[in-house]
Amino acid sequence: TGLPQEFELIETMRATRKEGCVLLQRHLARLTASAQYFGIACDLPELASAIQSACAVLDAGKAYRLRVTLGPTGTWCIQASLLAPPTGPFCVFIAKVALDEDDLFLRHKSTVRTHRDAGWKDAEARGGFDCIFFNRRGDLAQAGRTNVFLKLDGRWTTPPLASGALPGV
Repeated sequence: TGLPQEFELIETMRATRKEGCVLLQRHLARLTASAQYFGIACDLPELASAIQSACAVLDAGKAYRLRVTLGPTGTWCIQASLLAPPTGPFCVFIAKVALDEDDLFLRHKSTVRTHRDAGWKDAEARGGFDCIFFNRRGDLAQAGRTNVFLKLDGRWTTPPLASGALPGV
């Protein structure tokens, strides 16, 4: 099939003990859609319960980055790390590599992300926060670890999925 032999799907969410995961249902919907696309079994009620349990033991009053990975056999892993408060403004760099807007994995948040990870790591090494990718046509597409949002004429917009942007939550 040409697909990598082993990869995992990823969801990354902001979480607190009090609020749980912000936009949990939207994150689970995106994860479920990708799991269905790749034929990966996912017991959604059990996973949602595990996420709620993970949130219940977080330190009160602190925000966390909760990362869920879903493996090819349907097993998952949940990791929590403290989320540092933003201290902007943020410096971003333009990625040296153009994304292939037709790449299947740009439409699914997964561990198949070599260029994006290399991009944000390079930006960090140069004192920045992230890098911005354009596609082969020169269209703005995606950042290395975040979605791109632009305020144009007083309205927030994000690049279309056809540009290579990850479907955001």
